Amino acid sequence: MPGKMIKLTCPVCGEPYEKNAYEHKRNVSLGRTSVCSRTCHASYMNQTETKLKQNREMLAERNAHQYREDNPNWKGGISAKSHPLKPLPEPKPDEPEDEKKGG
Repeated sequence: MPGKMIKLTCPVCGEPYEKNAYEHKRNVSLGRTSVCSRTCHASYMNQTETKLKQNREMLAERNAHQYREDNPNWKGGISAKSHPLKPLPEPKPDEPEDEKKGG
């Protein structure tokens, strides 16, 4: 015997769906988001801040050996823009101002 069903709108795709009231109440109390399907749940989970942080860390670790001097194609110098996963290096305090600009 199913419990009371309530009508909800999926926060991912915007489609209306029905869910057992008990399940929805339990999800809310646990801080979870109710969605209409497994597909929407996967989309929602892949867009959370935790997942984005995990992806940035994984990419930074995987590509760490390909930055600047470690990359065989590197010609020297620093571009105005840095890769979003790796910040620009801080200039050394004892370098003269003209050496910081590369010449």
